[in-house]
Amino acid sequence: MPWVRLDYDPTRLEAVLSASRDLSPTAWAEVRRTLEERGQGVRTRPEGAVSMPWWSFLGVRRDIGYLRRKHAQAYGAIWEFTEAARRHLERAATSEQRYSGSTVAEKLHADAIEDTLVRRGFTRRLMPYQLSNVERLCNLPAAAAFSVPGAGKTTEALAVFALLRTHESRLVIVAPKNAFAVWEEQIGICFAGQRFAISRLTGGRSAITLALNDAPDVVIVGYQQLPHASAATDQGRFDGFRLVGPCASPLREGRSEVAGRVTGWRM
Repeated sequence: MPWVRLDYDPTRLEAVLSASRDLSPTAWAEVRRTLEERGQGVRTRPEGAVSMPWWSFLGVRRDIGYLRRKHAQAYGAIWEFTEAARRHLERAATSEQRYSGSTVAEKLHADAIEDTLVRRGFTRRLMPYQLSNVERLCNLPAAAAFSVPGAGKTTEALAVFALLRTHESRLVIVAPKNAFAVWEEQIGICFAGQRFAISRLTGGRSAITLALNDAPDVVIVGYQQLPHASAATDQGRFDGFRLVGPCASPLREGRSEVAGRVTGWRM
């Protein structure tokens, strides 16, 4: 029976699609065309399989679902999913459900936010527009803030961390290397009187593993070192870290793999 197989490449964080030799060339061509027209970063592997960033594949999975049903009827083809691919698809579905259900979840409101920030030692006073942004950010399972430089996005991110953190929570910041000092400075201003153990993740996988073993309160990592950092943790994720700082337009910076590396983190 002809088949199309979906696999997950944990090294490159990619979806990998391959087909049996007896699959209709028309069906396989339709799969490739759909991926290329609706996805990003599609490439052909030496063995003939097609791969693309996992985050990009998630964006076209409903189109692929339509082809799956169509090809089953027209060509008798079946779709196979490796255990890794199935696990990541289920994780994506769970995240999507959480996001959709966030509108009915218990919410933090502006008046409570200000009082909570004071109790938790957040010493910078938010502007009204920042308070509104923080209220929205706190009430979603994942979110992003976009604005012009100097609008206070760093302060907003740190305020969200202050509101959502627990005793076990830690903060990971993904940022350009030239912004490391700014983040460290802003942490000191926003949490005046509190001392955080801050670690810059540099020097490759071995050095990063040692730094993470010290269990710092805050880590700052650049785009180039992020793959080493995520590979140094269980399943490529920072277990125990509560929040990811804004990623300063990783797509514009040519670091689109950041989107895959931070899957599962609270943004």
